[in-house]
Amino acid sequence: MKGGAGPIIGDNDFTSEPTAFRTQRIDGTIDYDTGYAIAVEAGVYLTPNWRAGLELAYAKMESETLNQGVFAPYRDSLNGDIEAYNVFAETAYEFGPSGVFRPYVKAGVGAVHISLDNVTSSATFLGVADDSDTVFAGRIGAGAALALSERFDLIAEYDFTYGEDAEFEFRFPTFPGTGTAPFEVEVAAHRVLAGIRARF
Repeated sequence: MKGGAGPIIGDNDFTSEPTAFRTQRIDGTIDYDTGYAIAVEAGVYLTPNWRAGLELAYAKMESETLNQGVFAPYRDSLNGDIEAYNVFAETAYEFGPSGVFRPYVKAGVGAVHISLDNVTSSATFLGVADDSDTVFAGRIGAGAALALSERFDLIAEYDFTYGEDAEFEFRFPTFPGTGTAPFEVEVAAHRVLAGIRARF
């Protein structure tokens, strides 16, 4: 079993198709303040080198800027929280399983549930997104474990998660009857985690 925490960094592509009140397609990127992630994993060693596990994780970032260029390059201020709940099945290969220092590589597949908590756009949409979506995703990473005792290891790892585009909607509470503006956001994130692993 392991538990870890660390920063999560994202810079995701953004697309919004034309709507009834906007004829242009909007493409751009969304920037975030550096967020944080926490994760817990339980697993089993299949061989001295191979192990498999199930990870549950939570991540939170604060949206900062929407960069788009319908007519010219433009930076739109965004405000609001983005939360992600992950469930991943992972497998890892450890090098030198009997040593004190054991680097490893890992890969996995799973699901990411993304929730937008009152994300507001100051100019591009003049609306609010309070929506959620669940997508399929894959993950690759690498790390190392340093043995502290027979049962406990100090671990540090990096991984990259990439999934299907998540679909959301902006709504316009100050302009009733104007409908919504659907948009898609690329699901991609980098994590750096440090934590403790216990063997039973």
